[in-house]
Amino acid sequence: MLLFELSDKRCEPDSKHFMGNDRTFKAVKYPFAVHYRLSEDGEYIDIDNRMYEKAAETEEEILLTRALAGEEQPSYISFFPASSPIKAAISPDTEGRYLAAIENDGHILSWNYEEVHEGLYMEVTEGRNEQEEEPSETDPGVSVDDPSEGDSGDVPEEPADRSSEDTSSDVQDREDLTDDDTSETLSEDTEDTDEMTDPVRSSVKAEPLILIQEDEELPAEREAVRYVASGLAFRNIGESTSLEYILSSDVMEESIVLEDVSAAHSYHIVYNIGDLSVEQISS
Repeated sequence: MLLFELSDKRCEPDSKHFMGNDRTFKAVKYPFAVHYRLSEDGEYIDIDNRMYEKAAETEEEILLTRALAGEEQPSYISFFPASSPIKAAISPDTEGRYLAAIENDGHILSWNYEEVHEGLYMEVTEGRNEQEEEPSETDPGVSVDDPSEGDSGDVPEEPADRSSEDTSSDVQDREDLTDDDTSETLSEDTEDTDEMTDPVRSSVKAEPLILIQEDEELPAEREAVRYVASGLAFRNIGESTSLEYILSSDVMEESIVLEDVSAAHSYHIVYNIGDLSVEQISS
């Protein structure tokens, strides 16, 4: 049984040395890099690809966040690996101009998907009511004659026995009726307006991608490399679709996960190549 690593014996990026419970030494060779160095003659450091959300601090992080934002924003919040040979940054949500950026040999590449950036597959339209047609001022079932039309141009005389008091009372009744109808109509229109909602574009936030449970017990040789692989996921960027970024050893992988046949099968990717050039390689 292995007890602990002998860190002073690190001499290769893909091997570790451990002390056994019988006081023997054992070298473990991994199929991937578990250490990296900041310089050619520097010490080997454990790779820790856990992603932390923070403001850019180092010059590399500032350049990566500028590539994500598409402009100079040194304080732009992004996800960065804790301690890794992978020089990358991932946006905390889908509202940013670019989702991910990676640096290699002084060159930075950032990218996004048009459908994710524009929210084409994330429109929420449920609960939207169709606006009812305005009621006509004139009931179509009632015929209204125009006094200017007809065979006779004579205007009927008002009955002689109609007093001015009655006329005043009649006008007041009609005004009261009009006020009640208007109040009722405005109330109904207000209720309808409150029920109507405009389409909303959802912003999806990045969340940790659990590869190994924190409380999972591992043997010493595996415990020593627990955080070599880590990642983030953007859940439901579209119908039954998620986007995953996994940092494993010294490689970053991106996966579009289609969880159902109803998911969109076509996406358009947009690259910001910076000072790089494009070269098409024939197959």
